[in-house]
Amino acid sequence: MPTLRDRRMLVLGLAILMLGVSGGALAVGEAVRPPEIVPGESRCANYPCQMIIKDVQHSAGLVTSAGEFTFCDIGCLLVYMKTKVAENEEILRAFVHDWPSGEWTDARTATYVRTEIRTPMRYGLIAFASADEARSYRAQNGGELLDLQQATHYVMTERAKRMGSATEHGK
Repeated sequence: MPTLRDRRMLVLGLAILMLGVSGGALAVGEAVRPPEIVPGESRCANYPCQMIIKDVQHSAGLVTSAGEFTFCDIGCLLVYMKTKVAENEEILRAFVHDWPSGEWTDARTATYVRTEIRTPMRYGLIAFASADEARSYRAQNGGELLDLQQATHYVMTERAKRMGSATEHGK
């Protein structure tokens, strides 16, 4: 006769198995939604930043097989994707805000403009769902057009320059 401990272990094992089967993967056709950002409450997931997100327009989000993450600045998202996502972790979707509309757009397909705008971490990146709108913005306001790879390279270079400072926050 199984003991109470044996039965509890069996129930726990079955519960873990069921969670893995039902919650571990998206159902066919189920959309990956951006993480919720609550201004003044949500924190940047990029360590050592962990700033409270106040400005949703510059924020970003990431959904991986390990969970949902929010970021105060596009630069923090790119640093996190480059340095913190584990090898066995699948990136399901990365989100940035489209500058003209404020709506979420896919970070992988967005066009970025490096600007003089003071974003929370001072990377100055803004994102566009439309490459044509990014080019139009640049023609009117200046800046440098970047794809995801170029934006990541820029952010990592800037981060390396900052590593000698006492804080990464906006310097």
